[in-house]
Amino acid sequence: MKVERIRKAYEQVADQLMTMINSGELKPGDRLPSEAELAADFGVSRTTVREALRILATRNLIHTRKGMAGGHVIVEPTVGSISEFLVANYGLLTAANTVTLEHLLQAREMIEGPAAAIAARNRDETDLEKLLTSLSDDISGVSEADALAKFRNFHLFLLEATKNKLLVVAAAPIFTVLQSTIVRRRPTKEVIAEIELDHQKIYKAVEARDEVAARRLMDEHLGFLRANYQPGINSTEGFDQPKKKPRSKA
Repeated sequence: MKVERIRKAYEQVADQLMTMINSGELKPGDRLPSEAELAADFGVSRTTVREALRILATRNLIHTRKGMAGGHVIVEPTVGSISEFLVANYGLLTAANTVTLEHLLQAREMIEGPAAAIAARNRDETDLEKLLTSLSDDISGVSEADALAKFRNFHLFLLEATKNKLLVVAAAPIFTVLQSTIVRRRPTKEVIAEIELDHQKIYKAVEARDEVAARRLMDEHLGFLRANYQPGINSTEGFDQPKKKPRSKA
């Protein structure tokens, strides 16, 4: 006999509210009815409503305001809020080994290589200016923490240059989780220098609107990073000795 699992009441209430948000019936800035009113509308207890609202809050779908004009308000979705939600959950999946380092590397390589080509095609002068702020003339004189921050910004600014917010949402959380791992592994000065050199080359290709070179250089760069996670995809080792790769002339 085939049966369907009966879901908990608060899950059903949360699902209905999310459907109303996704359909546009509830719009950003709208205030939800009070907990008592929602409980009466759904035919459930106020405790059930609170649990449903907690789910919406953890997904950054509602915000609770205090005071006389307070209540639960539908939030305007942003790339940042969605990315933060994904980073937290990717981190949990990684900690539980549901998502491995290899999974993260594969997903990143599938997204960021093509994204570099799209950035070369769609970038504007503002994008180039932002990318330049993430590059350094003398990376050896930059602290490790500042260097890693610059590297993070370079990849994020490059994704933004695609003008495709879905690519930012898809790739940025993966990179953030990976970089948090790199920080714990303390990359050597040689590795930091190699990364900076790669970024300089990718920037020049994007500036020249050379889509083919931008993708090739990004693929090589990600391959270098992958090699430096070894030995052992799930090992705590890595980034102790720089792994050299063939240097592109472009």
